[in-house]
Amino acid sequence: MNCKTMRRLAVCSFVVVLLPSLGRSAPSATREVTSPRITAAINFDGRLDEPSWDQAGKLGRLVTLGDEAQTERYHTEARVTHNGEALFIAVQCLAETTQGDLQPRGRDDRSVYQRDHVEIFLDPSPETEDYFQLVVGKAGTKRDSRNNAPPGEPEGGEWNGDWEAATAPAEGGWSLEVIVPFADLGAPVPQPGSMWRLKVCRGEGGEGDLCWPATRTMSFHARSVDGALYFETTNLLANPDFEDGADVTLVPPPWSATMTSAEVKNAVQGT
Repeated sequence: MNCKTMRRLAVCSFVVVLLPSLGRSAPSATREVTSPRITAAINFDGRLDEPSWDQAGKLGRLVTLGDEAQTERYHTEARVTHNGEALFIAVQCLAETTQGDLQPRGRDDRSVYQRDHVEIFLDPSPETEDYFQLVVGKAGTKRDSRNNAPPGEPEGGEWNGDWEAATAPAEGGWSLEVIVPFADLGAPVPQPGSMWRLKVCRGEGGEGDLCWPATRTMSFHARSVDGALYFETTNLLANPDFEDGADVTLVPPPWSATMTSAEVKNAVQGT
């Protein structure tokens, strides 16, 4: 909203931005995260001791798949940031388990699902049905796939992205760092306010499957419960201060915007 007071008359312009469907209700603070942009380098070794991770956006604690309960020992948290070229995701997995690998296995080895692992779901074009799935086991085993890919483009295990993952032992468990270049996903560099779909899950760690955001479904793949990943700001308007006029059409898909106000019963006002 931009208001300019002229004598005793306040003239206000309102902008309504419509949220794409990410579930039955709009994302709350527990279903969205904002990724800041960093300039400092991250020492990519699986350990989360750099200051950049302290400044990263925090997803919060993963909760039990299906009933949204917090576990006592199986504590898992995730963070996200980016440097303008790639997305960085960190996951702290507490609770030592006996199901971890002693040695990493070959890429796309499906046995990674049978041991303590993290699954990351990314969709840089939230208006479409395709999405990327990145899986990392405790020992660093990697698997990836592209689900519901458009015709003519690689899908499933045929998609082997050029992303990196590193794991490391941590006190009471293990930690994970993932680097995903934007170009590797075929996505343009996100602008401030851009929004992706995101989900971070953990399986076979000892106390059931966990997920962020919370969901009562029993599948990591349920699109209706994706979280919202914003880049740098949640304001999607390219002209939020109306300094360049009243153009409110410059918003990334699948969002749309219109000018309106209560005085006209929220009818679309055009220009």
